Amino acid sequence: MIRFSPNPNRANLIRWHEWGDEPFRKAREQDKPLMLFLTAFWCRFCQRMDEGAFSDDENTALLNAYFIAIRADDMQRPDVNTRYNLNGWPTIAFMAPEGELLGATNYLPPEEFGSLLVRLHLLYQEKKDEIRAGRNASAETSSSTTAAVTRGHPNDSSLSAVTNVIMELADQVNGGYGRGRNSFTRKRAISCFPDMRRPRTLVISTTFV
Repeated sequence: MIRFSPNPNRANLIRWHEWGDEPFRKAREQDKPLMLFLTAFWCRFCQRMDEGAFSDDENTALLNAYFIAIRADDMQRPDVNTRYNLNGWPTIAFMAPEGELLGATNYLPPEEFGSLLVRLHLLYQEKKDEIRAGRNASAETSSSTTAAVTRGHPNDSSLSAVTNVIMELADQVNGGYGRGRNSFTRKRAISCFPDMRRPRTLVISTTFV
């Protein structure tokens, strides 16, 4: 069951999916990246995302047109929360259709979130062949029966580009992401970015459930 902020919002206009096979199948068929929104119902910044960024008409149009949106609640899907939570709620993670983690951030106000969506869409179109190449290279060297995804690959250039897009949204004066009073501070937020110094393998079940 998908739950939204109890305050007025239009987040329900986004075509949300629950975590499972279906959104990944759609992402592969439509060749779109996925956006995973990790939320906690009691989290005020999660509610503000519903009331702000997810209620913005342009953001809704961008998500529905160019991304497959997944929503997972920490109580309903503790397994997904444990795997992808990046030092707090909300966590907004972007993945390639086969599940490679491209990058992530925390709360963003509407304008900055919309800017991130546009730039990630364009970046994915530019880098998707590199992402596929990196996945194929990883598959050739993997003997696991589960789908192995190297965190820090598909390759450094594509992930570095995603990281740079997110880092440009950082508030260099007030800290956090966004601008001024709306910025969202997480002292370890940058830990969500891929570690370029050493590859790590994230094992994801082929059933995604």
